[in-house]
Amino acid sequence: MTILSKNEKFVVKTLKDQFQNPNINIHLHFWSDGTTEYHSHEFFEMFLITEGKIQHKYNGEISSLSKNTLCLIRPGERHQFLSFNKQAAVHCNIRITPSLFQTLCSVINPSLYEILQNQNELIKYKLTTTEMEHILHYISTAQFTFDHVSDEDYASVATIVTATFLLYLHSSLKTQQFYPKWFCNFLNKLNSVNAFSKPLSALYKESGYSQTALNAYFKKYMGKTLVAYMIERKINYACNLLNTTDY
Repeated sequence: MTILSKNEKFVVKTLKDQFQNPNINIHLHFWSDGTTEYHSHEFFEMFLITEGKIQHKYNGEISSLSKNTLCLIRPGERHQFLSFNKQAAVHCNIRITPSLFQTLCSVINPSLYEILQNQNELIKYKLTTTEMEHILHYISTAQFTFDHVSDEDYASVATIVTATFLLYLHSSLKTQQFYPKWFCNFLNKLNSVNAFSKPLSALYKESGYSQTALNAYFKKYMGKTLVAYMIERKINYACNLLNTTDY
C-alpha cells in the first residue's frame, strides 16, 4: 500500500449535480472506463467489482481491489479508480442519498448506520462465489430492466440491489460486539416514529437508566447525546418524507 499526501486536490460531487431527477434518490450504473478523478461525495456510494482488478485510491492511500470485492464510500471520504496494469475491469456502482441510505440501514438493523459511520477505515467485503452469483442475478436483471421501466421501478430494482449489498456488509460486521444488547434494543425503540413525540423523560424511563448514565452511554457508543441523536433521527425522517411522499 502506497501512502500519499492527505492535502491532494479533489473535487466534490454534490447531491444537486448527481441526483437531478427529483423522483429518484438512488442511482445504479456500470463503470468500465478505467480511471476517474480524485473526488468525494455528499452522498453514499457502494461499488462491487464484477470483472477484473483495479487500483483504488482511498483517503490518500492506494491498494489493489479484485473481482468480488464490495466497498462502501461514505460522504466526505475521498477516492479514485485507477487502471491496474491497463487491464479491463468493470464494477457496479450505486449512489444513494443519505436519507435513503439511513432508512435502508434501519430496516436491516437499527444500529447498522451508526456501526458503518463509526468505522475508521475503508469498509469492504469479499463476496463468496455463491454470494456473487446471487447478486449478479439481480444486477443482470437491473441492467436489462433500466431501459424499459419507469423511474419508480428503476429505483425499486436499484434499492433491492443496495439492500442486498448492505446485508452482506452487515453479515460481515455482526460478529463484532459493538453495542450491548440492551442498547441495541433501545435504539430500535428510538427508531420508531412513535418515539418522536415522546418527552425525553419517558425515553429515559424506557431505557431503565438514569439521565446521567444514559447520556454517558450515548456519548460512549454514538459520540453524541440522546437529544442530538433524536433531533438527527427526526430530521432524517422528515427528509425521507419530503423525498418519497406528498407530505
